Amino acid sequence: MKVLIAGHCSYDTTNLSNLLSQIFEVETVVTRSPQETLAELARTPFRLVLLNRVFEEGRENGLEMIPQLKKISPATDIMLISNFQDAQTAAVEAGAIPGFGKRALAAAETREMLQRSLMVDASGIPD
Repeated sequence: MKVLIAGHCSYDTTNLSNLLSQIFEVETVVTRSPQETLAELARTPFRLVLLNRVFEEGRENGLEMIPQLKKISPATDIMLISNFQDAQTAAVEAGAIPGFGKRALAAAETREMLQRSLMVDASGIPD
């Protein structure tokens, strides 16, 4: 199962990758720009995209990409990673599933959100 980590800085990418690898058996792929993200999603099937609110490279708005990403891969879950509730609300309205903020990486609620998206039980074994 693959997860795309899109638009995050190296520090956040490492934290997200570590969180995922501690809980799940997933392969993570990292993209830095919107163009790279769109191209990667078009050629590779992903179960989940963890999308930054503002891309580190180029400073593009991640929220604006959600409809494009859903058009390319309608079955892929997209979670916005943002501490701002208004951004989370806008992301869901644009087609994403509820996401979480970087401050909530260690929260049990974050683990539950990821489990629901990645369809695994609490042991980390895919259903």
